[in-house]
Amino acid sequence: PESPTLSRMLARDSPTLSLYEKLASTSDSDEESPTVSQMSRSLLFRLDLESPTGRRAAGTADSPLAALEKAKSLVTSPLALQFSPIPLPIAADDIAGPDLEDEASMPTQKRQMIGTARRPSASIRDAPITLKLEQRRRKLANAAPATVPQIFVSPLRPRMDQGIERIISAQLEQARRHFDSSFGAREADFTKVTEECGLPRFANRALFRYVTRDASGSSLSGSTIIGKRARLTDREVWPSFGHFCNVWARLRRSSADIHALLFIILTDDASQPRSYLTRADIKPLVTDVVDNHFELEFLEGQGQFAQSYTETVIERIFYNANRTWDGKMTLSQFRKADIAGMLRAIEGGIDVDVESPGIFSYKHFYVLFCSFFELDSNRDRLLDARDLLRYFSGTLSRRTISRIMMGKGKPSEHVIDRAAAADDPRAKAKADKRKAKAGSRYDQNVRLSDCRMTYCDFIWFLLSEIDKTSPTAIEYWFRCLDLDGDGVLTVYELEYFYDEQYSRMEEEMSGDVIMLDDLMCQLNDLI
Repeated sequence: PESPTLSRMLARDSPTLSLYEKLASTSDSDEESPTVSQMSRSLLFRLDLESPTGRRAAGTADSPLAALEKAKSLVTSPLALQFSPIPLPIAADDIAGPDLEDEASMPTQKRQMIGTARRPSASIRDAPITLKLEQRRRKLANAAPATVPQIFVSPLRPRMDQGIERIISAQLEQARRHFDSSFGAREADFTKVTEECGLPRFANRALFRYVTRDASGSSLSGSTIIGKRARLTDREVWPSFGHFCNVWARLRRSSADIHALLFIILTDDASQPRSYLTRADIKPLVTDVVDNHFELEFLEGQGQFAQSYTETVIERIFYNANRTWDGKMTLSQFRKADIAGMLRAIEGGIDVDVESPGIFSYKHFYVLFCSFFELDSNRDRLLDARDLLRYFSGTLSRRTISRIMMGKGKPSEHVIDRAAAADDPRAKAKADKRKAKAGSRYDQNVRLSDCRMTYCDFIWFLLSEIDKTSPTAIEYWFRCLDLDGDGVLTVYELEYFYDEQYSRMEEEMSGDVIMLDDLMCQLNDLI
């Protein structure tokens, strides 16, 4: 049997039968039911017959009237005017002419215009992109060449770019008027030149000493300052403007920022070139603050307080910046400490009307100074182990104090006279006795009776004891607890210090005492 075809289905079609009835009648008459593809084709054909406008065959073009109406809507539509920046090339008389001809009888030019209105060409579609690219190309051609600032500045190859030369010229022009006038007989008069050059005013003493240094590296008499005043003869050796121009241009070209500039001023020495700062190099900055700041005028004539204040500030600077603990501050550490920023911050005030006093705070110095002299019983500015036992009502254990006094937390600045101790027979007997007990004791290299703590050492101890969360304080106490110096804390080392505290808790506390095992479990849980 033959499957029902489309012609057979249409032959028995009637306008009163529905599609399902037609399919049912076809399935009743034929032996096989129609397939899905046959049903879909029949449905599409039926829809085409019943539609008001017949389907246009593929590949046929629109009628001329429809094409003109479509072009007219594109031209006159406000949306088309808004989103189409390039108008279509169709004249108004061609679209709305009095007579409309058939497409076959139309001129060739008009037919091409209608086709253009129906589908714009590739050149019209790409015109906005091409225009943007051309505008971008012209903008880049007319723009000035960008100058990338130099990132790394080597002292061997100074900076020679136009930006730094303009800065040098502007600064020297501002400083010229001060050299033309009479400075006077005081070092403080040079502060005007220092401020014109962009440095903090309390870097004046360091810059003045650098500028007045002669070719051999030694300081001229103008840099020898006693108190706030210089000798009257210093006016004859003050630098000339030409000499200052040469020195300042070399400084600015060899420094990348103000931190590097100040670092070079403090470290540059013709006889001993160095790449680090020592405590003596920082001292001119601090003494300039002590001698010239309006809040510290009461320190004039107070030699001991002024000297202790200077030592306190210097030690606090190294406490925060010198992470290598060797007393040598590199340029990166100097930049992180932001000493130039601190000098600018204290120009308005140190303690008065200041929300958070910094390193130069006199109040902080006074607390440190009084805490030290309360423990110094013999007033020799040195603390021994007995003096430190009285700190905070005996809170620290003896074993911890022995580690601190031996310089394990911070290397002590106190120098022990080994030669004099070796000639003493009593000291030799104690040394032999100590060697006999070497198997049961730690730290056999230093005798506790010879150890002393200076005021500078006490500053590091007190700062680490008050704030134990700072990086320097954490390292300070870690060094004290690390008995063998291997960089690792074991349970045996912690037990060595906890045993003494455990005995004190048993004597003074009536309640339960925390065992080391429980404490170690808590510490391990934290880790």
